[in-house]
Amino acid sequence: MKGLLGAVALVCVLAVGSPAASAVPLLPVGWPAISCAKGELILSPPSTPAGPVYVFGWIQPCPDARIPYAQFAVVYYHQTNAVHGVLHRYADDPNSPTDIQGRLNPGMLGSLQAVCLAYSPSGRLSCYGVHRDATGVLGFTHIDTDDPRVTVPLSAPPIGSGEIGTTCATCV
Repeated sequence: MKGLLGAVALVCVLAVGSPAASAVPLLPVGWPAISCAKGELILSPPSTPAGPVYVFGWIQPCPDARIPYAQFAVVYYHQTNAVHGVLHRYADDPNSPTDIQGRLNPGMLGSLQAVCLAYSPSGRLSCYGVHRDATGVLGFTHIDTDDPRVTVPLSAPPIGSGEIGTTCATCV
């Protein structure tokens, strides 16, 4: 019995991994990512603290980077972690960009530091830093894709958390 428990404990340690490995950004299961893309994200700031933030833009994989079922996302960066929004598929026509329209998820705006359009967990294209004015209205400033605000670990939103899909049908 002790031998069996020891083997189970070893398997659990191997499955969990080392603490150093957990500091690396995680590839969310189900995100078939490409190696290269171009695109632009445009954010329309709200006029009131509770107003919606509309998102427009486009994304297109590089010609040699396309893979079947590839997806992209808007990533919400907070102070210590990042969460991707809804995963979207690229347009079927490899010569046409995919249009992006929607709004930022209001459930993810509270401690938001930055937002980026991403073709992979570490492939950022168009990023914005987030600031709030004296009345709490959000504002956005274009930032570099390697800005310190967008280098925190990325993970998938918890299943059933209501952070994607269920509370906002038009969210990105």
